[in-house]
This record gives sequence, structure tokens and C-alpha cells, in this order.
Amino acid sequence: HYNYGDIPLASVMPTSPLTPASTPPRALKWVFAMAFGARVDEAFIDMARVAVLSAVQWTTLEPYCVLYAAPSLDPQGADTVRRFVKWLQFHGVVVLRHTPKWAAAIAGVFKRGLNAKNVQFSPLYASEEALVSTFLRLDLPVLGFSDRYLLYTDADVLFTGNVDLQALQAVAGGRLPKYILMGSESREMGPAYGNAGVMLYNLRGMRATYPSFLDFIFSPENLDRGLHFGRWGPGDQGAYNAFYQEGLGMDVVPYAEFNWRPYWKRSETGFRRQFEPSIVHFHGPKPRDYEAYLGLKGEVLNGLFGALLGRCDRGDPVDSCRAWNDRWRRTLGRFRARPWARYRRLESNRPYHIAGVEAEVAPVAHWAAAAERAAEAPSR
Repeated sequence: HYNYGDIPLASVMPTSPLTPASTPPRALKWVFAMAFGARVDEAFIDMARVAVLSAVQWTTLEPYCVLYAAPSLDPQGADTVRRFVKWLQFHGVVVLRHTPKWAAAIAGVFKRGLNAKNVQFSPLYASEEALVSTFLRLDLPVLGFSDRYLLYTDADVLFTGNVDLQALQAVAGGRLPKYILMGSESREMGPAYGNAGVMLYNLRGMRATYPSFLDFIFSPENLDRGLHFGRWGPGDQGAYNAFYQEGLGMDVVPYAEFNWRPYWKRSETGFRRQFEPSIVHFHGPKPRDYEAYLGLKGEVLNGLFGALLGRCDRGDPVDSCRAWNDRWRRTLGRFRARPWARYRRLESNRPYHIAGVEAEVAPVAHWAAAAERAAEAPSR
């Protein structure tokens, strides 16, 4: 493909009798982001491991991780992050170390204490690293990717089926986005309000609007509000909806199977067709929250998630919350039992060069779900 993008070389070069009649389309790149500061949260790392292992098992995506290490990262935390990066690379993930130019602006919000008033809206405002982590997706258009489209997800997802450009286009009614495609947030926010936890990026469109988007986000007015965007909500998700919904347009799919929630019930979607979610997003309550709530005591660890957890049926042994959380736990269990299990490659390795960032390039391939059958790697 031309310049490692999505244009087959055959379409721009003279052909010969040896040239294949057609070139298969490149696999869609999948990007998630991780930020680490003074406290390294192992539960956060576990969520990323499940995302990677389930992507390996169920999809043909090419995985990338954008990683930010804050200056406050201590030696013990740095060692944990190094081990995690090694594990990612072993599983074919390209790790891009990136320090965003706007990280100082978020640090300023915390230094002035402007984040505190917004913790009631999102737990992200309790941690500078968590807020930087979710804002890292802002920089996808300027990390040097030459593809036309790119899939972004938060780390707290579970892949349950293949995800490719054709499938996303079909779910969106046959069209691809001019800027971004999202699934809806909730019934309460309405069908046009997007959840930024899973997004299909049109990199050309997003690159063209990147400077004005950043100017909007980090304007003095929005910084004074602690990076809360009023009726559009908290964090960069509020910024995406405010900027693109009001002025440029944004594609949102209600109850999208590429951004499904454990607490959603098929009966509430109004869909007559049968489908299986391809990405389950642990939006709001995380696996440990479900485990505590679905246990004997019915504990709510974080009051912000009480209403969402209340949509789970604690008395139903096959309730969707329990079923998806159990599946997430089984995937994590495979890691804990065999952290270095070998995987069979389906494609030959080809390194990538991403301009403008420090890239730790691991062999990139599509991997088969052979963990259950593979021999364990030598102990390390």
C-alpha cells in the first residue's frame, strides 16, 4: 500500500503480468491510550490487557497504544510500565510514547483546583493522569498516521466480534463519517449525543479541524470551567459534542453494537433485528464495580455509578451485566494463567514508521486466538 496507507500500490503504479488482479484492503488500525503518573493503577492495566487479548482473539485490527508517562512517575511505577510495554509488544501492539503539548494546561487546571468542582460529574476529574489519558485521543490526527480512517477505543472495552471499516459503515447506514462516528451515550442524553469511548476517526477531516478544536478546548473560558463544557458535559467527550455537533456535524448511532454497554438490554433498544455486539464498553462501572454490586452485599463502590448499576438485575443469574462481566473476567483469567502464551501469526511481520513521535515498534501482525491451545513461553 502507498505510504503504508489505505491506497493499494497497484492503483498508482504500472501493472505487469505478475501484478495481482486485486490487493486486499489493509486492516483497520485500532488505537487506545494510556497515561501513567505518580500512582500506577494495576486495574487500569488489566483493562487494557483484556482489550488487547480480546482484540487478538476476535478481530483483524492492527493494535497501537499511545502512551504518556508523567514526570511524577516514580521508579517502581516506571518498572511496572516497562513490564506492561514489553507485554504489549509481545502481543503485537505498537507503543507510541507521546507527550501532548496541552498536558501543561491540564496540570494548570489541577494546580488551580478547578477540577474539584467537576468530580461530581466524572471520576476522571479526580486524577490528572486520568484526564490526560482520555484527552490523549485528541492528538490522533497529528501522530503521523497516513490512513484515511482509524478506530479509537478506551482501554475499558471487550472485543466480542470482528470490527472492520465495512462493518462500521453498514452500522452507520452505509456512509462513512466526515469527521467522527460514535455510538450514543444514553437514553437521557438523547440519540444524537455521542459517547467518545469508541470512535471511528476520519483523519483527514479531524486533521483539518485540529488547530481550531484545540483552541476551543483550551480557551481561557473552558479552562476556568475546569474543562467542563456546560450542557455538553464533562471532559473531551463534552468538547467533541460541543464543537462538532454545533458547528460541523457528527455521526452518532443509537445503541451501537460497536459501543455496547453491559447494562443495556436488547428490549430497550427498540431494534427488531438480531445482532451481536462487537465491542462491549465498560462505560461508567468497571468490572470491579459490577463484581461488588452483583455480589451478596450489593455494594456500590462509586456513587456516580449507582443509577447505571441499578439497571442490572442482581437476582437474574443470566443478566447481561453478569454475563458480560463474567466474560471479561474469563479473558483476564487467561492472561493470569498464561501471561506469555504464544500466538500463531496470520501475516508476515512488517514494521511501521510513525513520523513525529518516539515509537517502540514491535512486529505487527494479525494474530490467531491460539492462546488456549498454545504451549506456554519459557518462564521469564
